[in-house]
Amino acid sequence: MEVRYMKVVINGHILAIGKGEGGTEITEAQYNTILSKLSDKPADIEGHRWLLTESLEWELAELPPVGNDISDSDALNIIIGGG
Repeated sequence: MEVRYMKVVINGHILAIGKGEGGTEITEAQYNTILSKLSDKPADIEGHRWLLTESLEWELAELPPVGNDISDSDALNIIIGGG
């Protein structure tokens, strides 16, 4: 049985590669090139993440802010059903 190599691309960024069903079929050479590029991912930067584009370039993307959108008292009221 022949191995099928694939990649998953969303909005121009490679989110996953693998062997098997799903995604877009690629050659073994393309798979190995992407795998090699993934091993050279730049160091993380606080508040950002690196995304690999289809052209195999690293692109820095800002992460959404982490935090509460509601106050602690509003959250407690939701939990206890106090409205």
